[in-house]
Amino acid sequence: GVLSGANAVTGQASLVKNMAFKTELLPVSASSLGLVPLLVSVAILTGLIVMEGRMPDWTWLIMLPVVCFQFIFVAGLSLLFGALNVFVRDLALSLPTVMMMILFLSPIFYPIETFPENLRDIVKWNPFYVIANGYRAPIVHGQLPPWEQIVYLAVLSVVVYWLALLNFRRVKTRFHGRL
Repeated sequence: GVLSGANAVTGQASLVKNMAFKTELLPVSASSLGLVPLLVSVAILTGLIVMEGRMPDWTWLIMLPVVCFQFIFVAGLSLLFGALNVFVRDLALSLPTVMMMILFLSPIFYPIETFPENLRDIVKWNPFYVIANGYRAPIVHGQLPPWEQIVYLAVLSVVVYWLALLNFRRVKTRFHGRL
């Protein structure tokens, strides 16, 4: 998703230089590739849960908007990093490390209660935690995630995408000299 989106413009330099088309499609289409493993994982997880004797319930429907908001958020980050990578090529090399650090700093693999009380209110608004909780709550607990988190994810996703798209369109005229 984000990593392939960051390399989308520089990886397709000949297309960007030689063809007239919407270059914004490169990072967005690269980020859409992340949907395939996600859907396969959900299908496998559903099969395992059914084999365990549980059935998916209506709370799983919340995952549809979560997937949509996640895609919009990732597409926004891909636009941002895709444009930035044209000018700062080392970004593509450091981004996997940064993403791994964010992953381990997010309470995804461990409960949020491991954080000190005064940090929990900050950590629970980490977008990566909110996305993970959008899947964890219905699948593991059979509950809907807190509605505030879904609204936050929706607003954040649209704002990130919109700002990244504006930035991409502002700087894309300077791509030809850098590719």
